[in-house]
Amino acid sequence: MDKAKNIAFRIFFSAAMLALLTTCATNGKTQATAEELLHDAPKWEKASWTDSAYALKFDKAGIRYSCVKIDLAAEPVSIQAYPRKEGGKEVSKPIRIKKFVEMTGAKIAINTTPYTKGGKAIGIHIDRGDKLSAEAKRYSALYFERGENGLKAKISENQSADDFSEAEFAFGGFFTILKDGEKRSFAHTSYDARSAAGISADGKTLYLLSVEKGFFKRGLSYPECAEILLALGADDAIEFDGGSSTSLFMDGMIDISESPRKNAAYMGLTF
Repeated sequence: MDKAKNIAFRIFFSAAMLALLTTCATNGKTQATAEELLHDAPKWEKASWTDSAYALKFDKAGIRYSCVKIDLAAEPVSIQAYPRKEGGKEVSKPIRIKKFVEMTGAKIAINTTPYTKGGKAIGIHIDRGDKLSAEAKRYSALYFERGENGLKAKISENQSADDFSEAEFAFGGFFTILKDGEKRSFAHTSYDARSAAGISADGKTLYLLSVEKGFFKRGLSYPECAEILLALGADDAIEFDGGSSTSLFMDGMIDISESPRKNAAYMGLTF
């Protein structure tokens, strides 16, 4: 019996060490090139339930990410937000992404604004014109205005109150990683699970990016996320809360959650 346990332990230990060594090997300090991040990436796959949304998945050499592309002008698209107001009362208790999807009927959803341990959003959050969380000027935000031709997405680089005067929805994030087609540089480089959003130059196409991290998955840096979004068609982009908060859902196509953690803020889309 002791011999069998010893053999089982050795097998487990060897497997764990192999996974650790592989993870460490793919978590080096060298930034991946555009070729490594996009080489042989599959084509966009259109959703079966709309002509406005597409998904793309990449999984090679320790890099795994998923991206969603939404044409905001192709057909009526509605934004869903959490925290939100229901019956005149604010609903803001941290929840999992599946609960948010059930609550709103969202076909696509992603986690957004960073938050405190107590579940309070850090940065701007606007739901249907109601500001439920104030600006954090050191951070960026994705927001939406509605015009004659439907929704238009914009990015506020420093969460200025003036930017949100006409905003129907706004979702705070961390930093701008792509501006006018130029990648931003950062003094510190780290590789982690990521949630990010990009927009086309005209604000009519929205890109949502989710990067996974774990055994055999090294995570990505901010500039690497910018590289991907730029190549896929984004002109501006920001990072949302990442790490264990990372979550992305697309009905029947993508279901990512880095942990069973409950998040305090989400953005969703219904069609």
